[in-house]
Amino acid sequence: MTIAKAFRGPLARSIAVTFGAKIVGAMLALVTSVIIARTLGPEGRGAFAAVSALAGIGSQFANLGLQASNSYYLARDRSLLPTVAANSAAVSLVAGLTAASVLAVYALWSGMAADVGSGLLTVALLGIPVSLAYMLFVGLLIPMSKVGQFNRVEIAIKILTLILILGVSLLDSAPTALQFLFAGLVAQIVMVVAAWRSINLPVGTLSKLSLPQLLEHLPFAFRAHLASFFAFLLVRIDMLMVQQISGNAEAGYYSIAVSMADLLYMFPATVGALLFPRLSAVNDESSRLRATLKALLGTAVAMSLMAIAAVFLAAPLIGLMFGERFLPAAPMFHVLALAIVAYGLNNVLSNHMASIGLPWKGVWLWLVGVVVNIVLNLYWIPAYGGWGAAMASLVAYVLVLIVQTGVVFGVRGVVR
Repeated sequence: MTIAKAFRGPLARSIAVTFGAKIVGAMLALVTSVIIARTLGPEGRGAFAAVSALAGIGSQFANLGLQASNSYYLARDRSLLPTVAANSAAVSLVAGLTAASVLAVYALWSGMAADVGSGLLTVALLGIPVSLAYMLFVGLLIPMSKVGQFNRVEIAIKILTLILILGVSLLDSAPTALQFLFAGLVAQIVMVVAAWRSINLPVGTLSKLSLPQLLEHLPFAFRAHLASFFAFLLVRIDMLMVQQISGNAEAGYYSIAVSMADLLYMFPATVGALLFPRLSAVNDESSRLRATLKALLGTAVAMSLMAIAAVFLAAPLIGLMFGERFLPAAPMFHVLALAIVAYGLNNVLSNHMASIGLPWKGVWLWLVGVVVNIVLNLYWIPAYGGWGAAMASLVAYVLVLIVQTGVVFGVRGVVR
């Protein structure tokens, strides 16, 4: 397998187009982030980021693995679409509200509600069912080969969010984090409707709800749910720990570093989203492994080059976009840039594991990473703040990468 071959073929072209769309969306999201950060300052931005991270964890937990199982089963049988869509809508409502209730109890118990404000927390938690519906509905487009519609919806939500954030900024001389968060929620509600329309299903499809099919898909969905939840928790738990251990200001700095790392992660996320349904439709294991290795090599090269460039540009860009008071985020990002390369490669390998039915070992390795990350955070955040959290992430991501590479390729041998 040569590096040149890793950048050829229909999948590579689809990745390039989708990644281009994601760059456009990321630039729009970055402008939105700059407006919020400059308006709220480090402390306000920290509270905003903390409740957003909490809501994100809730959405990830409440999806029950349906995002992965929907793609897995639709790649094999597209006639399942009406029932899959109806089941997704039901899970969004029931599981989303349940997750919001559980996290509300946690926020009250931990003191987070008092730190960030009950109003901000309430809007964030009410957004969980909405963001979950958006996640599941948009996720149906790729296995249905509607990549163009997927890209348009993803860009549209960024544009609408930016417009609403700008509207809040212009209409109020001193906008609050609550107003910004509510604007984002309104944008998501509008785009949930748009995502449903993009699937080309009538409203009556909601009556196709099938509990037997949902139960049939749950074993795979449950494993995918645990794996994705642990992977997401591995990335987001440090944001909450920085806020609770070092305070809102340090969390504000760290949130900027995390946001920039998220921009780098767009590429492997794109690779994984397009790779998974293709691998799931392949019956020959040798062909599946070759496709995975090709994607892995291409991702490694592209991510390494982007990370190197980002490290050199980080401080000037942070100073230019967010202001000098956010410059403490630069050294945090330097570490996260290296960490996100390892995390991105893990994403490719995880999609391979999911395409073969996701054995349990593909789940537990992520739990090991979470435990390692939390333990290191408890030692390093009190001493080093956000930089310590970034170092903990780097160690945890690399550990998971080593183990997962061994699981995917070590047992079967190197692909020729």
